[in-house]
Amino acid sequence: MAKNSHMIIIGERINASRQAIERALEQKDEAAVQKEAKRQIERGADYLDVNCGLSRKDEERDMEWLIQAIRKVSDIPLCIDSPNPACLEKGIRAGGRNCLINSITAEESRYKKILPLALEQNCGIIALTMDESGIPHTASDRVTIAHKIYTILRSEGPSDDNIYFDPLARPIASEPRQARELISAIPRIKG
Repeated sequence: MAKNSHMIIIGERINASRQAIERALEQKDEAAVQKEAKRQIERGADYLDVNCGLSRKDEERDMEWLIQAIRKVSDIPLCIDSPNPACLEKGIRAGGRNCLINSITAEESRYKKILPLALEQNCGIIALTMDESGIPHTASDRVTIAHKIYTILRSEGPSDDNIYFDPLARPIASEPRQARELISAIPRIKG
């Protein structure tokens, strides 16, 4: 499967599901967004995830505003996070070079909409080990789904360098065995 073997750190705090970011969006408070961006960069983020949240009235406009605010203080690569292909496209165009798309799954309805955009914009893709059944319970199921996604992606054209897998963690507090399943899946997906 994919040869990417290095870990990248994605700061995920610029997310409208967080009250501070929701408030910054409502008030168009660039300083609050920029402070959060700088904080994550100082703490070692390789990318900043930008997520406007599904509850937003105009997710595309909000995505563009957030990115413009971030770009005034940093040119760090961005991870554009939305299930909405139109919002992803707006974010990628505003975000500039080296964007990642967060995310694609083995769900046909999802990858058929997002893969063409990733190819057109030459973006990296975060591939979640998830399909129509949801997040798998076992390492073997995660590996099977990763292989399926990889086969689909490679048949369409993205290079291994543009594919990143997220094996997803089920709630470990209520399913303690999931920690072992997740850790077991990682080297098998990398393999």
